[in-house]
This record gives sequence, C-alpha cells and structure tokens, in this order.
Amino acid sequence: MRNLRTHFVTGMVSRGASAGPLLGREPVLRTAGELVSALGESRPGLLSVTGPLAVGRSAVLGRVAETAATAGAATAVARCSPVETGLPYGAALQLLAALCSPARFAELVGLCVQDNSESGSCASPMRLLCDEVLAESRRGPLTLVIDDLQWADSWTLRWLEALLRRLAGAPVLVVTASHGSLARYLGEDAAFDAAWPVELTEVVLEPFTAAETETFLATATGKPVDEVFAAAAASATRRFPGLLARSFDRLRTAGVAPVADAAPRLVEVAREVWGEAACRVARGMPVDAIELLRVFAVCGEDFDHELAVALARPKEFSPAQALEILVTTGLAVLEPPRLAEPRLAGEVLAVMPAGERADLFVRAAALGRRTGVGSGAIADLLAAAPPVGRAWAGTALVEAAALRSRQGRSGPAVTALRRALAEPLGSAERAQVLTRLATLEVAHSPDASDTRLRQVLTAPPDARSWPSVLAAADLLVGRGDNETARQVVSALCARGAGVIPPAALATLAVLGWIAQEEGPAEPEVPVAPLAAPADPADPGDPAQAGALAWRLATRGEDRPRVGELAREALAKPDDDGPLMPRLMASRALLCCFEPAEALAGLDAVLIQARIRDNRAVAAQALLYRALAAGWLGRAEQARRDLYTAGRELPVRCWHPTLVARHVAGEMATYQQQGDVEKAWEAEAAPLPPGAERGAGWAFLLYERGRLRLARGEVEGALTALLECGRILRGRHWLNPMLSRWRTVAAVALLRLGDRAAAQELIAEEKALGEAWGASELLDWMREVSFARLGAGAAIHPPPAQPSARLPQPRGEDDSTGAGLSEPEREVVELAVGGMANRDIAKALSVATRTVELRLTKAYRKLGIRGRAQLVARWAPPGRGE
Repeated sequence: MRNLRTHFVTGMVSRGASAGPLLGREPVLRTAGELVSALGESRPGLLSVTGPLAVGRSAVLGRVAETAATAGAATAVARCSPVETGLPYGAALQLLAALCSPARFAELVGLCVQDNSESGSCASPMRLLCDEVLAESRRGPLTLVIDDLQWADSWTLRWLEALLRRLAGAPVLVVTASHGSLARYLGEDAAFDAAWPVELTEVVLEPFTAAETETFLATATGKPVDEVFAAAAASATRRFPGLLARSFDRLRTAGVAPVADAAPRLVEVAREVWGEAACRVARGMPVDAIELLRVFAVCGEDFDHELAVALARPKEFSPAQALEILVTTGLAVLEPPRLAEPRLAGEVLAVMPAGERADLFVRAAALGRRTGVGSGAIADLLAAAPPVGRAWAGTALVEAAALRSRQGRSGPAVTALRRALAEPLGSAERAQVLTRLATLEVAHSPDASDTRLRQVLTAPPDARSWPSVLAAADLLVGRGDNETARQVVSALCARGAGVIPPAALATLAVLGWIAQEEGPAEPEVPVAPLAAPADPADPGDPAQAGALAWRLATRGEDRPRVGELAREALAKPDDDGPLMPRLMASRALLCCFEPAEALAGLDAVLIQARIRDNRAVAAQALLYRALAAGWLGRAEQARRDLYTAGRELPVRCWHPTLVARHVAGEMATYQQQGDVEKAWEAEAAPLPPGAERGAGWAFLLYERGRLRLARGEVEGALTALLECGRILRGRHWLNPMLSRWRTVAAVALLRLGDRAAAQELIAEEKALGEAWGASELLDWMREVSFARLGAGAAIHPPPAQPSARLPQPRGEDDSTGAGLSEPEREVVELAVGGMANRDIAKALSVATRTVELRLTKAYRKLGIRGRAQLVARWAPPGRGE
C-alpha cells in the first residue's frame, strides 16, 4: 500500500497562502488536508466545494489534487463541460483513464458506450466502474477530484452516488466543485445522513476581502498598486478571485500597467471575462433556469419578480428552484431577484434563437401593458421585437415618446416614435406621430424631418387629422423649406375642400401664402399662386390678421391698419394656432417702428415655440429679435440672440434660405460693433446650396454691399445693393423700413460721381416713406447714414425743427454718453427713439419706476433737465444703418 506523507496539511496551506486565487482559502485547504490524512486510517471522505461563478473553486481543487499527489495518494481529476453532458459516463471515464491501464480503459469505454439510456438499463458498466475504483483503493489511498460537477452527465452522477454508497472502509476521498449543493445533483435519495458510509463536508467559498484583493494585486505586480486601480479592480470583479486573476492576466498580456489611467480598461476587460464565463455557465444549466435567466434579461428591473416569472414556462423546476440555481451560480442575486451583472442581458439574448427572443419580448410587452408596467419599459421591449400588429403597441410607444420628451430625452423619444410607425395607427394618430417625430428630428436630421412633414401634408385629407396637418405646415414653413411648403400646401388646399374644416383650410392657405412670400420668386416646380390674405372679417382670426399685416407692411401700405392687424394676431399668444403668422405680425410691428410691441410679440412666439419643441420657429424668433436689437443700437444683445438662435437649432440644421438671413445678421452685428474683419469672415464663409433661393438673400446682399462700401470697394458694393433692390422690388417689398438699400446705394453712387442716380433713389425712398407715414424718421436715419458712410454733403437737409419723437444725428463729440452705465444708456437710447417709459419698461422687462430712476440719473450725469434736451443732444448709434 502506498504511504501517505504526514506533512500533507502543512504543505497544502503554506503553498496556498501565497498563491493569488487561493488567498484566504486556508480553512478549506486545511479541511481538505485533514480528510486526506484520514485516508491513512481507511476512512473515506467527501468534500464538496461550492460557490458562485469565478469565486475560485477550480483553484482550490487544483491545489487539493496537486498536494494529494505530492503526499503519495493516487489522484485522478475530471473536469466536466457543458458540451459533454450527453456523453455516457464522460466524467467517470476521465477519472478511470488516470487509474487503469490503456487496455482496460478501452474495454470500459466500450461497455459504457453501450449504456446510452437515461434509465440505466445496462447496470454492468456502473458496477464495473465502481469495482475498478474500489480495487485501486486497495492498493493505497485514492483521491478523486471532479470539477464543475453541475455539468456532469447523468450517468456519471448516478455512478458517483453508487460509489459513495460503497465506500465503507475504503481509503477514498472524493472532492467535487459545483455551483450549488452536491445533494441537488445526486438526487433526493442522497441525504448524506448517518446511514451513509461517508460523511459530507461542504464548504462555501466567499469572495476576497478588500485586504486580500490588495494583497493579490501587490503579489502579482511585485509592488504596491495604485489606489485608484485597486478600487476599480475590486468593484469591477466584485472581488471574485477567478475573475480578478483572469482579468489581470489579460491586462498584463496586453502590456497595460496597473495605474490609475488603466482603470477604465480594467473595468471593460473584467466585464468581458465575466460575460464569457457567465455564458459558459448558462449553457450548462437546466432548461428552466435558462428560461428564467432569459426572462430576467428581457424584463430587467422594470417588472416585479412575481410578474417576471409569469413569463417563464417551467418544465421541471419551480420558479423558486430555477431562481436558486441562478443565484448559486452567481448569475442572479436575490434582493430583488435580478441579474447579477446588467451587461449579462446582452450576452444572454445574443445567443438566444431569434424567433424565441422576439416572442419573449412581445409576450413581456403584452404582459406589461396589461399589468400597468411603465410605458417606457414597454417601449424598450417593443423596440427589440418585430411589429406586434396590435393597436395597443403603437399607443404604448406614443405614450413612452411623450414621457421621454417631457424628460428631455429626445433620442429615446425618437426611437419610440419611429417604432410606433411600424404598428397599426389610425390616419389621425399617424399624422400626429409623424408631426411629433419631425419636431424632434429637426435638430439632428433636418432632411428626415422635412420628409415626415411632407408625408403628413401629402396624405389623403382627413377631417380628424387637420390639427396635425396645420402643425406640419407650420413646422415646414418655419423650417424655411418654403418652396416645398408652397407646393404641398397648394395641392392640399385643392384636395381638402369639403373635407378639412373651412377655418382650418383658410389657415392652411395663409401658411402657404407665407411660404410663397418668403420662398423663391421663381419656383422650380410651377405652382398656381396662392391668394393673398384678405382683411379678416372675424377679428379673432390671428393667422389671417398676421399674414395681412405682413403683406401690407412689406408693400408700405396703411401703417395704422398694419399695427391693428399685428396686435390682433398677437392677442392670444397661448393658444394652439400656428406660430408663423405671429412671427410675421411681429416683423410687421418692427416695420411700424414699434420695437417694444415687436419684441414682446417675438418673445411670446419664442415661448410657445419652445413649449411645442418647434426649434425652427424658436430660432427664427431669436434671429429677428437680434435684428431688432441691432436696429435699436444694442449690438451686444443682438450678438447674444444670434448665438442663442444657433443653440436653439444648430445652424447646420437651418434651411439654406434661413442661413443666408443668419449670416446677414452676423455681418450687421459685427459692423455695428466696428469689427469689419469679423464681418468679412462671416461673409466669406461658404453658404449651403440654395441659400440664394429665398427672401433672406436680399438682406445678405444688403449687408455685403455695406461691408464692401466700408472697405472701399464701391463698385462691388453698388452691384450688391442694386441686386438687393431688384429682388425686393420683384417681391413688391417696397417699404424702406425693411431695408435701407436705397440710402446706402445712393452713397455708393455719390462716391462714383453719379449724383443724379443718387437723387433718384433718395426721392423714391422719400416718397415711399411718406406713403408709409414715417418720412421724418426715415429722413433722420438717412442723415445718420450719410454722416457715418462719408457721403459728403447731404442731398436733402434734415428737418429744421426735429419733432419730439425723432432724435437728431449725433456729431463727432461723444461726450453726451460719458459716465452712463450700460442700463442707463439702454434707457436713454429708447427714450430718444420716441418710446414712452411704459413701453421702455416692457422692452427691457423691468418696472416703469426703474426706467424713471435710470432716466433721472442719466439727466443728472448729462447736465440736462428733461427729455426734450435729451432728444436734442443724443442720437443712438447705428439707427441710420
């Protein structure tokens, strides 16, 4: 008989104490050593090492096998695998291969292959294998090590139970490692009570402590490890020895040093290692446990456990038993029941058959919908499933999109709405989804947004969907895609007669007319002209009023009526009507030189646009607010509004025709600040194709002309200014308050010596100004422009006695503003422009009393006594340009 060395226990523990994955395993190694020592007294032993995935079971078994063999015990090791669970006696034959001669082993293999039934109809192989082991034990102590017993084939498990029942007086130690208790795998009859000839010693391995984790890393590197790296290692691996060792080995193989900067890489590697190991474990689990694992992967933490298990379809185990298997393997935790590692969900679902995966997602979504699970969770489930073909699916996705929009999560909202389009939707609901989707997509995919809107506007007319139709038309016109809007709205107006309510059809026609006014003068696709808005019989029709106000303002007709119509259009800023007519009304008030009311209107449009997520109209409101600020001499405010407009909707997502208007605003602001070089940089930036096919191009030409004139390029300036005039005249936009192109062109003509042509332009501007009712204001602005642009002697002198409403041009002496603060200067500039204190307060969003106090301080600093003297001595900068 082989002799067993007595230093077995000491050697096992001393070697294990310094090895990485065996840190802290002294108690279990000592127990194993005692069981091996007992073999010398012919006392059999049974040691079961359990614990979750990557806790280091294999390392412990390896040390037991190594030290047992060194001590003189015959040792055989079998490692079970998921791919061998169907091979009869696979693990048992691995053990016998190390104990028998090759000839005998071949004979046993042949016999075992014959016993290929689960019932064990052929009892001779099982008995023969037991006899072989017992015969070997008579030659001396014997240690049988079986790793990953949870994957052992059923024949081996029955053989192991039979062997354990026959070990009385035999010097045999059986050591197993598995996820759960040994009794689970051997069956209900394996009670391991006093009647059994062998006593079961079961040890549950725990993860490393924090100190053991640091010791492992220090031992592996030969020096103390960076604290940040050590903390990341402990967190990412959950201090599981096997996971920690394999992750660290991969980093070392890749040449990554254990420093703080490598912590993110360690986390990534640990997840990869754990995912690979988890998938191997999952493949070998019972079907019911795999089913529950898949349910957890699909449901996440959105379903209660009781609700989630209702999706599982048990075949053998109860849900509680299946959960126990997942917990003991380390793939799930109990409080509450869920996956131990969220990223495992992707791994589990990736290896799941596509059809089964889709079916599970659909069943989970349907169950969640019936039981009140949140719409966001249902949307996530449906996003991973094929179309359900049921109305509830589309409704749930739309609800989820609305929730995500309120939370500011536009990306997930877009995903839900796109998925909703794959489900059955009524015509009205589909139009609503497309319109909502367009509002969200415009900030990153404007072309896709426009496509959605065209789908709404080209669909067969439906009386129930007209609110979405109006919203879509408003969005498309607000985006600046006026050529397309004009085409589709014109066609829809023709088709919608008798279907869409008359009031809605009239509003739709107004939006089409706005697109016609702002779009290209010569569209690529000929379309019958849309009728101009008529004077609304119903004063409560804001769309008609706003559009007509803009039409009259651009033509320079009936200034008092323009003000009335614009105020009607802006009277109800919080209803659900289209925003573009209100924007046009605000612009019309600017033409009336009513800046306080115009800015209030633009602010109201901006607020409503933001509420509706209409980024394009919000950006336009900010753009025209910037232009108004520049006109009032507030260059810094204009710069801020232009910047905010670009943040509201990135300029790269603006329609090309609006980009031209934005660039014109930048150029105007820089020139007002005296920064000609930056204005030139803005003008030189490349424009998107099609920028010239809209009204905004005329204003860009105007700023280009002013800039060239300031740089001394007189002929180039005149060409740009006259082209600006040609475009505006062709549109019948004659009001000189829209653009001062005639004045600046006259300056260029004077520099070129053509005084007659200059006088002709000035005469035209004066006649138009008189027709508009703003001749004195325009005369004053012209004189300021002449003085600033260096035109020499004025063609027409300013009024001998300026009215109280119109300030005189400021001379070279700038001492009038010395010592004023910026708030005081703002109030002064508005006051000399003719605004009442109340209007100034509204424009600056301050109290009327605050305006009065600032004016009083300004009077004191300037050494004057009242507004009359202020008007006589002050002219706000930039007003004449």
